[in-house]
Amino acid sequence: MDVERYFKKAYLSLPEDEYDRKIQIDKINKIVEKVDSIMQKDTNDYKEFEITSDLKSPLREDEVKDSTDRELIFANTNHREYGYFKLDNIMED
Repeated sequence: MDVERYFKKAYLSLPEDEYDRKIQIDKINKIVEKVDSIMQKDTNDYKEFEITSDLKSPLREDEVKDSTDRELIFANTNHREYGYFKLDNIMED
């Protein structure tokens, strides 16, 4: 996995120091490997289940509130298109 490429596309930065950079990349790679191993598990022999409780969560009444000014939201970005944040596709080039 090219961690540096994904960080760059996500506008994140890695440490400048080579030693710290390697540590950070190794940590990210370990996380990705762990998630991959979890995703590879065969769960066909397990029954589905739901966790439920008797606790009630009362809903609050909806209140109409003013939105934050759109220009204020986009003030610190150049990644804007059609009134939305424009994101790069970081998974495929």
